[in-house]
Amino acid sequence: AVDANSAYAVNSVGDIYRWNGSAWSVSTTGAAHSTQFYAIHGAGANEIIAVGSGGRIVRFNGTTWTAMPSTTVRDLFAVYVEGAGNAWAVGAGGVVLQLNGNAWTAQGAGTSQDLNGVWAGDNTVYVVGNDGDVRRRSGGGWARLEVPTSESLYGVHGTSAVDVVIVGLEGTVLRWNGTLWTTVGAAELPGG
Repeated sequence: AVDANSAYAVNSVGDIYRWNGSAWSVSTTGAAHSTQFYAIHGAGANEIIAVGSGGRIVRFNGTTWTAMPSTTVRDLFAVYVEGAGNAWAVGAGGVVLQLNGNAWTAQGAGTSQDLNGVWAGDNTVYVVGNDGDVRRRSGGGWARLEVPTSESLYGVHGTSAVDVVIVGLEGTVLRWNGTLWTTVGAAELPGG
């Protein structure tokens, strides 16, 4: 959600919908950009990015959706926007892209696994993917992290670089406390 009256979502056929506080409507279609969108994220009403099949990337400036040059033709499954001109996208075959200003550049994270989730904060980036693959970039280099699962992982989010949660198949929930990854049981979750 951008704010209480504005949110965006991608539907099952890859179109982007916008909530205006009372109703959902189509904001743009995948067909209009020769893609099927898989993910969307924004850092404000004027900085929203969506990614999809064939490496397609589009940016919403508050008025218009515009295609951005991509450095890959691989499907992109997730995007995280930190702020204006600062974002990360991940996808098939271990592709990781970084937006710096208006240009996307490939970042080798050292994996060929499909990457399904990305989160960035505190000058640290986490990416997660198939077969329990978790990578972290802190400073200039990427490192593979050992986690207590081999399940495919699909989402990652944190409140800081030392408070991160990952979710995946079979109810997998992992938490990083800055020192150790632990498996979080249903009883430990709010409402569990």
